[in-house]
Amino acid sequence: RPEDWLALLTRGRRGAQPRHQSLRAAIDWSHELLDETERRVLASLAVFDTPFSLTSAAVVAAQPPGSASVEDVVLRLVDKSLLRPCPQAFDSDDGTCYQLFHALRLYALERLEDLPEAATVRARHAQEAQRRVSRQAIVLVEGLHKHTAVM
Repeated sequence: RPEDWLALLTRGRRGAQPRHQSLRAAIDWSHELLDETERRVLASLAVFDTPFSLTSAAVVAAQPPGSASVEDVVLRLVDKSLLRPCPQAFDSDDGTCYQLFHALRLYALERLEDLPEAATVRARHAQEAQRRVSRQAIVLVEGLHKHTAVM
């Protein structure tokens, strides 16, 4: 099963440093190096199973006032190679596109379940997905109106 992917990679070279013995250990080690805000944002972004914009990330992973902005945290996670800019074009509100590596996303989903705000994050994601679909539908309808007006 896909959700058991970390269990498959639990044996490494004997004598290697613990963080080099398995994929889970390497990700655990990297996760521990993050500050609390970075951990929360990373966990929150795991709800995206497709590429997302910086605007959508800010909505879904909203932080309390006085915390670092989600935008800044996303850029720090990119610098730490925990998020990647999308390699292909992506229709976003703000021209940005980010994506979690699959293995990191599954790990971050586990961490999301540890957060008291997990249900709120999921609700924000659902609302943001609905907003994006509505926006795309409007663009599509406007395009159809222009096309039929030309005919």
